[in-house]
Amino acid sequence: MAAKGTSKFEVTAEILRKVEALASQGLTMIQIGNVLGVSDRTVYRAKANNSQFSQSIKEGQAKGVATISNALFTSAKGGNITAQIFYLKNRAAAEWHDRKEIEHTGPNGGPIKTVTTQMTPQEAAEAYADTLNDE
Repeated sequence: MAAKGTSKFEVTAEILRKVEALASQGLTMIQIGNVLGVSDRTVYRAKANNSQFSQSIKEGQAKGVATISNALFTSAKGGNITAQIFYLKNRAAAEWHDRKEIEHTGPNGGPIKTVTTQMTPQEAAEAYADTLNDE
């Protein structure tokens, strides 16, 4: 039985269609609950206990991603430089990344010296100076 003052949430075919549409638009579980007039706890409970409800959310999210991906691809093909860069950085990241990975090594390719004890600023400066003298 539902708590006093609330009605029982029932998953119907209409609810499943609505949930799929809302999820395809990128709404969160809280936002879906707000549209349905229920709490996010109710939405999460329905998602956990009803495979059709859960599947509607998954299918909606997949449709939303597909729609935006297609729009991005169309925009990139149409000459939108920003879309082209975004597409390449995400679909071919190994070749189209901004950062270069740099290996960090200490003097003569050895390990970097680390200090694991607490030091005063003066002690830290002296320890740093020692590493420079090792080179």
